Amino acid sequence: MSYLVLALLTMVFLGLHYFLAKVISPHISGPVIAFAGALVYLPGLYLYIYFTKLPIIPAQPIYWWYAILIAVPMTVGAITLYMAIQKGPLSIVMPIYALNAMVVALLGILILHEPVSVPKVIGLVLAFAAIILLSR
Repeated sequence: MSYLVLALLTMVFLGLHYFLAKVISPHISGPVIAFAGALVYLPGLYLYIYFTKLPIIPAQPIYWWYAILIAVPMTVGAITLYMAIQKGPLSIVMPIYALNAMVVALLGILILHEPVSVPKVIGLVLAFAAIILLSR
């Protein structure tokens, strides 16, 4: 399956997920929604790893520390996102959340030295402008 199809599936399923999180948030706190999601996510991830025969043990132990380090901002981001969804309008919270793509793109350009082109810069500027307009 191509990365574009996977990205589109991600967009649809996560969009549905966050919409449903907003619907239920008056009755369940954000961190509890995140915890309930982890209860489903972790077994699902384990089954995916099991059936695709992916190696669970990294080649070098240092990679476990990298994985833990990577999980810290993901955990903080997930908890704060669900809290924001619970407290604010979804039509404002999600466009602001979508700015994380700008952070990733800029870090990719600055640190990973990914190529920069005029269309990419225009796309990033327009994406930023769209998110700002949507959040008003």
